[in-house]
Amino acid sequence: MTKGKPGALLWLFLSGSLLLIAQQQPNRKEDIANLEACIKGLSACNISALSSANLTVISQASKKRNYERCLNSQSTCDPTRLSPAEAATVKTAFLSRNVQHCIDGMASCDPLSLSKADLQRVNAAMKKRNVERCVSEMSSCNPLLLTKEELTQVNNTAYRRNLSACTSGLLSCNPTELRPEDLPSVTAAFHKRIYNACMSGLAACDPLQLTPAEMSQVAIAVKKRNLDQCLVGLPGCDPSLLTGPEAANVAQAYRRRHSKNTQ
Repeated sequence: MTKGKPGALLWLFLSGSLLLIAQQQPNRKEDIANLEACIKGLSACNISALSSANLTVISQASKKRNYERCLNSQSTCDPTRLSPAEAATVKTAFLSRNVQHCIDGMASCDPLSLSKADLQRVNAAMKKRNVERCVSEMSSCNPLLLTKEELTQVNNTAYRRNLSACTSGLLSCNPTELRPEDLPSVTAAFHKRIYNACMSGLAACDPLQLTPAEMSQVAIAVKKRNLDQCLVGLPGCDPSLLTGPEAANVAQAYRRRHSKNTQ
């Protein structure tokens, strides 16, 4: 017999019952429809129209539905209607489900129903989740539950995260927590960002942070960027930065644009 499918077996049994009744009473379609509604526990069921034999079928169907609800810990379960064997099965299912709920940290966990062995598993899972929360800097982290080794792991992860933030120039960087040996690399990364910003003409550029050699490179980049803007007639063009040949090229580019517009 297939286990774990009481609903399928119930429907197979009830379908056979309906077929038998239909064969015995082929002209009473309303009674058959009512019987089917009663078997399914629908509000359309008219109990007064049932025969004593049908009442037995309905009772069995109702018990099966209640058993399935109890297996799934539904609030409509009535444990007083269970047989001793069904009650034992329901309890086993509940305990198994409760252990998993506790391991997963769900609010539906009932710690008082755990065995000593299950409680150890649940505590281990809880500590693991707490370590993960602390590593991720979640507010639900409880540092008091960490072992010395776990606290070291959490602190090292937090330091690496801060170092990465400082190296990338993020607002979450806390420079006061940096170790002396990491300061040169963070400073170099900061200087490189300033240089790149100046080369690209960004607002983050700070010329005072540049070396003379870098200033020369930036000046070349500024002149090139200005020439490109002047050639296409952008408002950012500064004619005072153009050399004689560059000014001639800009004037020629202007005439070409003007001639295309007048054609």
